[in-house]
Amino acid sequence: MKWIEEEENLLKIQRNHPKESMASIRCIFVYINKNDYIEQVVTDKEPVINDCITKERVLRLVEERRHSKPNARYVFRDACIFSVDLTPDQIPMFSQDEVNGRFLTKLGLLEDISVPPSIFLFHDLNAVYFFFYEEDMGVLVPPKSILNKGGRRYNTTKRVSYSNNKTRKQGTYGSPHPSLFNDVVMI
Repeated sequence: MKWIEEEENLLKIQRNHPKESMASIRCIFVYINKNDYIEQVVTDKEPVINDCITKERVLRLVEERRHSKPNARYVFRDACIFSVDLTPDQIPMFSQDEVNGRFLTKLGLLEDISVPPSIFLFHDLNAVYFFFYEEDMGVLVPPKSILNKGGRRYNTTKRVSYSNNKTRKQGTYGSPHPSLFNDVVMI
């Protein structure tokens, strides 16, 4: 029965229709490979509550739609909303103008998305776009030891000897080094 209401509204378009809040909006997830070609497009509907999609829901959408390949992964970089906010009296003037990017707005990363009310006629055109770009996973580099500074290795054997209630530590070369403590001498 919804399509009957839409057809009746289209027949009465000459009247001044008020802008209406949207119950849901299309979310389009675009996956772009390393060569800047669109590899995949996925479309879904997202409910709009109080003319807004919360940043928590946006984060969940991004996490759900992020995916990987064996040697690469897709990383979320950009989002934008296409929302036509024309009133019925502006439509004839707009149809004669040149097309411009006035309805496309770039969104901040992972923030609340405001979905403004629009005429029912444009509800199917309005959409939120999420762009994911392919990145290499990278080769895992083995961790470097923090004990080996500058690539030099010190192969010293440390020995501890006890004599006369004093502790002494001797290195490979046997030369004792005084310690900060009086009773302990480190070598």
